Order: sequence, then C-alpha cells, then structure tokens
Amino acid sequence: MQWREKDFSRPHIFDVWNEQGMQKKYLDKEVYFMEELIPGMLPANPELLYVQPEWDNDQRKTIQIMKQTGHHEATEALAPGLFHEMDSWTYPLHFIDFEAVLAAIPFHKGLYPYDYVPFQFSCHTMYEDGRVEHRADWIEETPGKLPSIMFVRKLKECLEGDEGTVFRYHNFENTVLNKMKDLIREREPEDAEELIAFIESLVKGGEREMVDQYEMIKKYYYSPVMKNSISIKKVLPAVLSESPKLQEIYSQPYSGLYLKNKVFYQPNPETGQAINPYELLNKVGYGIPDYDDSDKAIGEDSISEGGAAMMAWSRLQFNDLDKTQRDAILQSLYEYCELDTLAMVMIHQHWNFLKKN
Repeated sequence: MQWREKDFSRPHIFDVWNEQGMQKKYLDKEVYFMEELIPGMLPANPELLYVQPEWDNDQRKTIQIMKQTGHHEATEALAPGLFHEMDSWTYPLHFIDFEAVLAAIPFHKGLYPYDYVPFQFSCHTMYEDGRVEHRADWIEETPGKLPSIMFVRKLKECLEGDEGTVFRYHNFENTVLNKMKDLIREREPEDAEELIAFIESLVKGGEREMVDQYEMIKKYYYSPVMKNSISIKKVLPAVLSESPKLQEIYSQPYSGLYLKNKVFYQPNPETGQAINPYELLNKVGYGIPDYDDSDKAIGEDSISEGGAAMMAWSRLQFNDLDKTQRDAILQSLYEYCELDTLAMVMIHQHWNFLKKN
C-alpha cells in the first residue's frame, strides 16, 4: 500500500485498545486502519452498546472504533452500571497510591533482588458533602532505613479511623500489600498480627477490599481523548477535557499538603483539550532555596511518572547529595504522588457530576 501523508494521522489498527499482539493477523490481511475493522464487527444496533450495564472487552473496543472513526459522536460514553457500583461505596472515600522500588541489587540487608520496597504513599479523602482533603503523603526520608513495615503502619494510621471505601488504580497496591504481609511474617515485629489483619482487610477477598478504579474505567467509561489507553495519565486529561464542572473547579488554584496554588485545568490553545496536569508539575528544585539547576540532583527535569519516582528515591540512598539536593528530590516526590491521588479524585468527581445529572 502506498501511504499518503494524511494516512499517517488516520486511526490505525495499532491504536485499538487491548489488541497487543493481534496486529499481525490484520497486517497479513492488509488491514491497516480502524475503519477497515468495522465491517463484520458492528452490532445490528450499535446504540445498544450505550445501555449495556457494563462492557466486555469487545464492546469497549467497538465503542472506541466507532467514536474514533466518526461513526458515533466523538464524546465520552458511560455504561449505566457504574452508578449502581457507586451506590455501594461507603463515605468517606479514600484514594491511595504507592511508590516502590524493585532494585536488582537491594539497598537493605536480608532482601533479594527485585523485592518490593514501598517507600511512599499518598491518600486523598472525599467526604459525602463533596469536600476533598489531602489526608496523607508519607515518604521514608532516612537513607538506608528499610521503609516497608513503617510504610504499612503509617498507611494503617491513615485509614483505620473509619470504614470508608478505599480505591486503588490497577493491581500494584494489592500486590505490594501482599508482599508486605510476607515480609511482616518473616520479620515478626511486635504489631505483626495487627498489621497483617489490616492488610488482609484491604486486599482481594478482604472485608474492606479496595475498589480498582482502573477496572471501573475499563468496564464503564470511555472518552475519545483517551484513545487506546486506560493509564491514569491519559484518563486524567480526558475527564478534564470532558467535564465543565472539573474545569470550573481546577481552573482555580489547588493546594494540598505539598502542591501549592497549582492551576490544573489549562486548555491547550491549539486543540482546546486540557493540558495533561502531569506536564504542569514543578521542576525538581522549584521553590527550594539555594537549589542550583546546573547541579542537578537527578537526571530528570521533573518527576512525573513512576519510573522516575523509583529512580529518585534510589538516588536518595547515596550519601553524595547535600541537603538542598535531598530537599529538592523529596519535594518533587511528594508533589508527584499527591497528583496521582488527586487524579483519582478528579475522575470520581466527574462521575459524581454525571450521576447527579
């Protein structure tokens, strides 16, 4: 096939959600564009997709293809089963996010290569009246100190005051807590039974089992702004682009425990869509007295994804950094993790507004 310049901007088969590894079957048939997938896959009445209580993977892919190829209106879609799920959640709602390092050469005695070492969590809490509080943002700041057990203690302290529903984003938090349960059993701190009981209440099968917001999005929510991704870093600018209410709230300065006076809704003048808030995070060293940009504490200009956070905390384990550099890294870590849980809050706020309307 001889491609013209405009063909490169057409939605193609590599943009289809959850089709990793399947593209070869299309290429073998000389199928390159989403438009070519529609014959044979379109339901007899495609509008019925939007009244399904929830979507299976094929239905979700169909919605994406129809919206990205112009066959359906290029607006967000929501399966009504989400509202039923929301009715089962208990206030106050807690949105948590973890950061962890998996080092090939462990920093701490008694650990194995690639053992999970959680070093940070953030928690935002939403109350029934809509009020939002950045409740906690904890990091183990002491170089060389194994953070794992204290991490669980601090998380327990944050969440044990009520029976509110706890939210995570994807499987990482569930995996980390199960790994910490094994570590606690091995190391036997005095409060081992309490910590294990706390963990077991939150992980899969527990009486307070965390709700996976990623799964909620997969089954119930789609915006064409997300394209083929359910990453929170794609969902966040999508809901900000779709929601006039979020635009109203976050065009005003937001302040939490570490992020101060940040305007997170800023439209791109060329596309009209929201600029990704992760791109608006402060550079490392911002607001830190005497920090010198020419002597970078870490290689990245800012910490805006999990891999950079892992590398930044790993850098803190070495003793060749001065206090100013350490403060700069810590401030950026706190801000990044705070945005992760604020992003979860924004998604839920948008769903609340849709439910009420």
